[in-house]
Amino acid sequence: MAIGYMPRTGEWGSADAEYAVLTPATGFNVTVQQDLIGDGVLRWNPARWQDLPTFYQAVNALAELEVEEFLGGSLTRSVGSKDLRDQRILR
Repeated sequence: MAIGYMPRTGEWGSADAEYAVLTPATGFNVTVQQDLIGDGVLRWNPARWQDLPTFYQAVNALAELEVEEFLGGSLTRSVGSKDLRDQRILR
């Protein structure tokens, strides 16, 4: 599940549209080039409005959370994606 969001022009902080969407698990055109598993750390860099105008508050809220237990890390390098035109609004 994801959130469909479009900011309102000229009214910072207001949404023109905002709703939950479902992205079907099929239709990806992805080639995995490398898949690594191991130890890691989690560190958020604080964001400014200039860095992420529509998302900096979410990043900063995540940065303030305490990590109680870290279970490991992974990194997947891939090429490709999907165009998301099969997303559907959840009602």
